[in-house]
Amino acid sequence: MDVEGLVPNLVTWTTRGHFLTAEAFKEAILERIGDQKFDVIIIDPLYKLLNGADANSAGEMQKILSELEQIAERAGAGLVYGDHFAKGNSAGKKAVDRISGSGVTARDPNAILTLDLDCTDDRVHGLQEGRHFHGYYYDFCFLPLYVFWGERLLVSYLRESNIDSAKHGWAILALLVKALRPRWPELKITMRADNRIKEQQLGLFSDRTSCHAWWANQFRLLLSSLAYVLLEALRRLGLCGTQLARAQVGTIRLRLLKIGAVITRNTRRIRLWLSSSFPLQQLFCSCLVHFYG
Repeated sequence: MDVEGLVPNLVTWTTRGHFLTAEAFKEAILERIGDQKFDVIIIDPLYKLLNGADANSAGEMQKILSELEQIAERAGAGLVYGDHFAKGNSAGKKAVDRISGSGVTARDPNAILTLDLDCTDDRVHGLQEGRHFHGYYYDFCFLPLYVFWGERLLVSYLRESNIDSAKHGWAILALLVKALRPRWPELKITMRADNRIKEQQLGLFSDRTSCHAWWANQFRLLLSSLAYVLLEALRRLGLCGTQLARAQVGTIRLRLLKIGAVITRNTRRIRLWLSSSFPLQQLFCSCLVHFYG
């Protein structure tokens, strides 16, 4: 499936080889837009517009952002630009303090939503449709793309592996922005790479894309993603403040949900008799009360 087909008016313009100031870029892109209507304009990377400006200078960066705001206002579109987090371990900092440079790009909007876009190998062991040999992973595989908001999974999209790792990324981002912008018009969206993918793959077996047909494997990936969404909600809502509050989904599955039981059935009902020696039965009951009352 080509996700760009879901965004029929997706238009790209590469700035490779162009050295434009923010003001010149504003005039050039508005001329290219003309009378066309777009929901969102994505600029990545932002540093391409520096052109000699000092990223650590609040005054110079504010001038660049002012030009970008004029683009959004005159085009009547939302604006997303790709910036970078500072190097080093800054996991304990808020997002507003993690973006590199003077900090103006982080403090300019009223709110920040950090999306993690990344891909990984999904190795195959048959003749599935769309499989290819990947030189980096040195195996036949798919190359699914995931989008997370913190620990919450928003997108799981199966792709062939004979493509660039960023392929379809901007189209998916455009769809997300189109859905988010009406509710939070002042929201700034930043992107980074993270590693929640392995939690889903290793903990919930999302790599079992063993069907021959492409869409059947996409459906399997969605089923695994749904399982991750349910377990993440359980962890965030039902296990907050408990010993499993920061547990991986695989640990939650094994310790809290994988319980020995006896099943009895009669003409009126089916009963599950859970083990009375289950060590986390109090926590299990607490989760049931939390979700079902």
